[in-house]
Amino acid sequence: MFGHPLPKKLTILDFGNGTTLYSRYNRGQREVHTAYPIGVEVLIDDISQKMKHLNGGKIGDASKIRFCLEMEHTKYSRDIDIKYVYSTCLKD
Repeated sequence: MFGHPLPKKLTILDFGNGTTLYSRYNRGQREVHTAYPIGVEVLIDDISQKMKHLNGGKIGDASKIRFCLEMEHTKYSRDIDIKYVYSTCLKD
């Protein structure tokens, strides 16, 4: 977004592997910056547990889930799409 004006109020979530950073800006000034000790690794574990009903009762493979997220899609396999599970877990 280089060269685009920023909105007056802006919230940024930075999802890391082990942490999530929450920053809130008002007119370019940071008002809040908080690190939470929950990151993508927790999200992946949650997805792997909650996708059992899609995967024949077995937990999902964390490396396959991470690959999906890194490739910006939700196709765990040819027959399994984890989009709904991902959306649910991300909200949690």
